[in-house]
Amino acid sequence: MSAVCPVYPKKQTLSDLISTSHLYQKRTIDISVVALWAPWMVRQAQAWGRRPLLLIGFGALPIRALLFSVITDPVLLVGVQLLDGVSGTVLGVLQALVIADLTRGTGRFNLAQGLVGAVSGVGASLSTTLFGLIAQTLGRAGGFLIMALVGCVAFAIVWALMPETKHSVRPA
Repeated sequence: MSAVCPVYPKKQTLSDLISTSHLYQKRTIDISVVALWAPWMVRQAQAWGRRPLLLIGFGALPIRALLFSVITDPVLLVGVQLLDGVSGTVLGVLQALVIADLTRGTGRFNLAQGLVGAVSGVGASLSTTLFGLIAQTLGRAGGFLIMALVGCVAFAIVWALMPETKHSVRPA
């Protein structure tokens, strides 16, 4: 949910803006550190399968939006940003793995990866604009609650419709 952070900083004072700037800097550091978690994520995807990890990644999104709707302390929000690192790592790693699973043997991995990347970019751009308008209309907390609702719908879609894509390896 790329729309979460642009909606948050509705601060007016210089000290609040400095705190918000610190939040963005800390977010970048947290995501970089969590990116080191990616090799473990690949091993878990091989052991557990893709679907359980996708559910963890999509489940973190509405939780994060709900926490953003009630927490105003920038220091506490740094901890909430770890959920962004969890979902970003899970979805980033699993996107490539699921595409590889679905395109195995077709020679279409790069095409599918490019298509998913393009759709993700358009979705990120549109969601930032849409949720910005929603937050402007309903207020910050209302905007985050709507984001949480959308995240819950995404989680439900993955739960109901996303099959396991990991190919089982049969012993010879």
